[in-house]
Amino acid sequence: GSVGAGVGTGRHRLTATAIRAAKPGTYQDGAGLMLLKREDGGSWVWRYQRDGRRRDMGLGRWPDLSLAEARKARDRWAEVLASGRDPIAEREREK
Repeated sequence: GSVGAGVGTGRHRLTATAIRAAKPGTYQDGAGLMLLKREDGGSWVWRYQRDGRRRDMGLGRWPDLSLAEARKARDRWAEVLASGRDPIAEREREK
């Protein structure tokens, strides 16, 4: 079946095994986390909305950053967003 087939529409639709087997494409894990997979790897992106604008925040390269690590990163930045701060601006400030 396809990646995440038969799984609910909530969070955590992907599995590490399914990702490894998946063809290049865009795969949604839920809560804004997605993997943009290519032949040579891929990248994790978290899509969120702030002040009515959609933002895409890169979280890291797959497979260097695992699915579990990408979820942790997404959750960390979602807390920043929930506290009223802009995750991308906050990350720039941390650098």
